Amino acid sequence: MREVDYVDVGEVVIAHKTNKAVKIEAGGDEMWIPLSVVDPEQREELEIGEVVDLRVADWFYRKNMCEETFQADHHDFTGRDG
Repeated sequence: MREVDYVDVGEVVIAHKTNKAVKIEAGGDEMWIPLSVVDPEQREELEIGEVVDLRVADWFYRKNMCEETFQADHHDFTGRDG
């Protein structure tokens, strides 16, 4: 199994959490993130309303969260609207 690199995306607010994803708010934007890409050491500790320094898989960050792609209307991983 290949090791996953995780990057710190900065402070975010945990807006909602399901068994499969977490909805974050940062800089006025909202985004659903699959729990499978969140650092395993953080997954269970995420609580709604909490401000955290979130860490996600590097590949996911580069593909979905770089400034030019971090827009809520493109990232609903739960199959329902924010």
